[in-house]
Amino acid sequence: MWRIVLILLIAALTGCQQTPSSQMLRSADDLLQDQAFMPVDTPIETREQIFKLPEDLVLKARQEVLAYSDPRERSLALLKFIFREQTDPLQYVNNATLTALETYEQREANCLSLTILSYSLARSLGFRVQFQDVQIPEYWITRNGTSVLNGHVNLIVTPPYLQTLAKTFISADHNFLIDFERAGGSRERLPVRKIREADIVALFYNNKAADAMLTQQFDLAYRYLQEAAAVAPAVAATWNNLAVLYRQRSMPEAAELAYLQSLALEPEHPNTMANLAILYDLLGRHDEAMRLSDKVQQTRLRNPYYFVMQGNEALSQQRFNDAEIAFHRSIRLEPKMPEALFGLARVAILQHDYAAASGYLQRARLHAAPGADRRLYDHKIEMLNAVAQAD
Repeated sequence: MWRIVLILLIAALTGCQQTPSSQMLRSADDLLQDQAFMPVDTPIETREQIFKLPEDLVLKARQEVLAYSDPRERSLALLKFIFREQTDPLQYVNNATLTALETYEQREANCLSLTILSYSLARSLGFRVQFQDVQIPEYWITRNGTSVLNGHVNLIVTPPYLQTLAKTFISADHNFLIDFERAGGSRERLPVRKIREADIVALFYNNKAADAMLTQQFDLAYRYLQEAAAVAPAVAATWNNLAVLYRQRSMPEAAELAYLQSLALEPEHPNTMANLAILYDLLGRHDEAMRLSDKVQQTRLRNPYYFVMQGNEALSQQRFNDAEIAFHRSIRLEPKMPEALFGLARVAILQHDYAAASGYLQRARLHAAPGADRRLYDHKIEMLNAVAQAD
């Protein structure tokens, strides 16, 4: 999206107990702990503010997009208006969660905010729109020394039925995927799940809460998670993040209940199970922690993204042999994994093996999504060739 990426804080926790059933769901009132946090003066973005666009932008979009009567041409005009690659392109920045207006003004944000902007533009022009949550296995990045789990969302856009002069309707059967992912083409094959506007709002608040936790603004983080729970209580990430916050504030009993709520909504989620396992270890419930950790480990051994994450972590610590092993384990699970191939190219470059690096980059390019992703690899290959000639 991550995601682009929307983020779920895991507070440097790695590594379950039996998954609870939906019958164990609790009400939000049972899980929120308002008395443990102070009110904050920082205003929370409203649902309207998250999606609102300036009238001049909407008017300009109408002039450029609605000039086309054919559904396909109208859709292509919308995509060109959103991306504007030749003039003022939108830039992906992983940790920038912004409203639609802020994204338009700053021209950079994470995938969640870029998707919100696209959604607001498309809907203002009469397009049918559908948010999708891409079911990415565990894939972490590090921010401020804290491990953060990336997720990803995108958008399906369908032009409206158009009435012709003969009073007949043109069928609009051209669906377009708007996706700001730049990690590679392997994610195109991942399953997706339709989600509602309210879910997107809750994920927006979760991102804001994660940012607040990273800067130790715990009262602000709680306020955002409190709002997320009110908007869409069935979003499992809210309860996982709330549990992380409770644990940071030394509230283990409340943290356990929040983790169990998250698992009741999203059973078998390895990140939540891993967090709960660490909590049980801290509480001295070692047998329960071990059962959870074993279950998580078996899941991670089948996840190619997990080994990409391990490889990137080893690479950042200059453990080149460990990084190479991890990237190869990822490729054995998913041979067409651009992220792992690119990781091997980075290892080779740092070891001055430019021939091997070029081969890995060529393979990564082959398996990357057509368009911007492949152009990005073309640029990397050109730069590598220049470095190799100068070395």
